[in-house]
Amino acid sequence: QGTRFSFPVSRHGFDIVLTDVKMPQVDGRDLALAIRAWPERRHIPVILMSGAVGPTFIMDLLKDGVSAFIPKPVCSQPLLEYVDRYLKCPPHVVQTNSKNGESDEKSPSR
Repeated sequence: QGTRFSFPVSRHGFDIVLTDVKMPQVDGRDLALAIRAWPERRHIPVILMSGAVGPTFIMDLLKDGVSAFIPKPVCSQPLLEYVDRYLKCPPHVVQTNSKNGESDEKSPSR
């Protein structure tokens, strides 16, 4: 509450936020609320991780604007699935044709 956040990456932007709920100087929930209050960044997915797990706790996080919650210990598969879900593929993907080295535009298979 009342914490001021500085985002040094704002010059280049960022696509997703992965954070713990409990950190030394800032609470992950407060970080998520600050991102949601920042009009230019409110669309950015925020994934929180924590060892504190309970339906009420998770529902409160989601009400506060957290995109997803992952319980600790974090397993790589669910984390990668959430990151993949929230980081959309571009409208087309340029791939190199392995036979002749030329680029071919391909539609994503999603």
